[in-house]
Amino acid sequence: MARAFCLEHLIESVHYLLAFLFTFFLIVESGSTVSADPIADQQNLVSSYRERFPNVPADEYVHGVYAIDVRLSKQYDAINEFPPYSFDLDDGEDIAMRRNAAGRNIANCIGRVEPAGAGHFPFYDNNAHEIVTLALAAQRCLERVEDSKTALADQRLIKLLAFLNYAARGTARSVSLPETPPALEAYEAGKNFFMTKRGQLDLSCADCHVRAAGKRLRDQVLPPLLGAVNHFPVYGLRWGALGSLHQRFNGCLEQVRARPLQLGSRQFRELEYFLALMANGLPLIGPGINR
Repeated sequence: MARAFCLEHLIESVHYLLAFLFTFFLIVESGSTVSADPIADQQNLVSSYRERFPNVPADEYVHGVYAIDVRLSKQYDAINEFPPYSFDLDDGEDIAMRRNAAGRNIANCIGRVEPAGAGHFPFYDNNAHEIVTLALAAQRCLERVEDSKTALADQRLIKLLAFLNYAARGTARSVSLPETPPALEAYEAGKNFFMTKRGQLDLSCADCHVRAAGKRLRDQVLPPLLGAVNHFPVYGLRWGALGSLHQRFNGCLEQVRARPLQLGSRQFRELEYFLALMANGLPLIGPGINR
């Protein structure tokens, strides 16, 4: 029994070492003069999770915590028999397809921004010198078509995002790799945000979602972040409503007792850019379910 206990702890120590080596690799690369390499970063992240969860296929990580917890996975499947966001999808489709007096609608507007669809967001706009997320493009199109201001926390906008992601469900995330120096800098900034400890609890995204993925924090299992952006927006069972990716970012900041950031801020768009590139090749499954 003692030997089994020691072996179990040895295996766990190896898993933690591999997770540490992944995060150490990211930190060293971030501080070096070597060009960013999203493909190598993704391969290292996948390897880290594969060692921790050898029976989980890579494309299952888009389900977040439901990919690594059998009990929660069964609950997730049961909930999705009658998804609580069904009416929200209907509302989102109506918002996307409704034409204004000039005959324009939001779906066509977003199609002009990125003809290939939701899975190709976010991207770095070299002309505007900014990261354009699907939420930002949808917000701008909504304001242009309806000629009124729309907040990023507006449920109408989040329902629209849910419909756009649902329409692309099953297709692979295909974000263009950063090739220009500004795009590479934006990617590096997002990676640095992921790695940086913050808040009174002095924790980083990587601490919770790479090193401690699968562990329990109070009554919650900490989910892996590989592909997690592919299931947003999510329907929060506790909220009784849809929530956006950037709202989830702020939820994490509040949990580590850090100051929240503005939705759509440059920092959040850079973080989304990094996470989306880590999710490249994995299927879109939004909207998801948040416990």
